[in-house]
Amino acid sequence: MPPYAVGYQRAGTRVYYDDVETIQFGVPERLVVDDAKILRAVAGVLTDASVGWMTERSRIIKLRAASSIFCFHYPHWYLNAAYAQLGRREKARVPHPVGLPNVGEFYRPCGPLDVLRGQRNPVAAAADAAAGAAAAAQDAIETVAYSAGQLLANATGAAVAEGVYFLRSVRDGKHVEVRYGCMDDNGCGVQRGGLGKTTRNNEFVVRKQGLGYTIRNGSRFVEIDADDLFDNGGRVQVWEANLFGGHAPNQVWHFHRVRDNRYVIVNEASGKVLDARDACGDADGCRVRQWTARDSDPAQVWILEKAK
Repeated sequence: MPPYAVGYQRAGTRVYYDDVETIQFGVPERLVVDDAKILRAVAGVLTDASVGWMTERSRIIKLRAASSIFCFHYPHWYLNAAYAQLGRREKARVPHPVGLPNVGEFYRPCGPLDVLRGQRNPVAAAADAAAGAAAAAQDAIETVAYSAGQLLANATGAAVAEGVYFLRSVRDGKHVEVRYGCMDDNGCGVQRGGLGKTTRNNEFVVRKQGLGYTIRNGSRFVEIDADDLFDNGGRVQVWEANLFGGHAPNQVWHFHRVRDNRYVIVNEASGKVLDARDACGDADGCRVRQWTARDSDPAQVWILEKAK
């Protein structure tokens, strides 16, 4: 931390996290000219802490640029970066780290660009995006070639092991989620989005129910709204157990395997399938609905991934 300009030197081997997924060993030390950045950041932090007369918005605009280098001194970054280097067996033996700062929270002095930079450096983010696009294209080509009629005619009732899952759309790679602000309320909508700092609204418990399964998030079960039961575009929502503590058929689902861990998911009451609505493109918050099954439609194929 102290500047080289006043005679300090570094000891040992420098280990550098370029973002929470990228680690480098034996990295050269900072140049003397980099001390100027630290001094500017110190000044920014001190100013940020002393100007109570400014509005919160003014502080962000005027001081974040000066103090942003200190954003990565939050222990959140180091804990997550170290955790990312562990193998699967090692991760199972240690606690999960606290969540990272995000652009919706005020972690002074972290600005939105600092947070994005810490989560993934620009070069790696570009590579991730290219790999994701290639994987999505591969999914669309390889995993959705099927005849809906033949697929749905072969129900076994034992297609999925019980457990806690993430559900991800083949169409756009986004995860199914219950709207976070109402997830424990009857009638809360089911939509698609990205995994957040907490995945509580993305985790679904799949359990056998008769010849099908229930899909539960928290204390509520995924269902088709009874008012829309036989309609294309019918609303998918969550509700408490709706049959004297049990489940009416609109809360029961059948999983039909297309390939590997990719499924078409059919509602027992309506006979229609879970569908990723196309009209809103790839925007987060785009809703999930029911629709008549169609041949080889990536919007109707869902990837099941173990969450726990």
